Amino acid sequence: MYENFFVYNNVVIGSTARALLLVGIDHLYVYHNTVYGSHPDAHPYHLVAFGSKSPPLTLHIDMRNNIIHGTLPDSSFDARCVYREGNSTFSERNYNLYFQEDPAQPFTGANPNFGPESWDYFMSDWNSWRSAFGWEQNSPTPADPRFIEPAKANFRLQPGSPAIGAATPLALVTKDILGNPRDTLHPTIGAYEYIDSSVSGSTFWMLMLPAIQGKKQGLERSW
Repeated sequence: MYENFFVYNNVVIGSTARALLLVGIDHLYVYHNTVYGSHPDAHPYHLVAFGSKSPPLTLHIDMRNNIIHGTLPDSSFDARCVYREGNSTFSERNYNLYFQEDPAQPFTGANPNFGPESWDYFMSDWNSWRSAFGWEQNSPTPADPRFIEPAKANFRLQPGSPAIGAATPLALVTKDILGNPRDTLHPTIGAYEYIDSSVSGSTFWMLMLPAIQGKKQGLERSW
């Protein structure tokens, strides 16, 4: 089993199966990622999946400051933003922004054979789900992140996005995917820190990086 595994400052777009499948890790840290959409032929559909039905499990998951945006319409398969399998466990799950373009798709769920959660929880279940399980107490209500132009892979945020200023500061992640400094008090959820374009002299750079980066940003592990 891997230990102390970090996944941060990544953009994952249009996966053909699970965008992130994280299995067999003890102390997993998932910070400041932007996960957007699935290919229409993708299966299984979960955008972020933790663990499996049998060992190795994924334990002590710390998941904060991520945007997870589902794009698939309702069908015979559920396309959850986050799915927990087996006896995998969260130590922290907070300050994340979820959105499903089709509200008939669940934003989260788990295998009920391994705990009290059910298969499907929808955006309309947000408050009752939080009350029942205690997660996401400081997270914004599920809503459209308002990306600038996702069709052209521009996942920076428009003014008024519910992700702006809604993250919690993390000592590990002081810069965004482009190297811009994160706000020290009220950072932005997701891979990109919001920078007000109306500020005189601001310069913006758009750079698409691979989904998995090296030690400074992206995937980092030790075992």
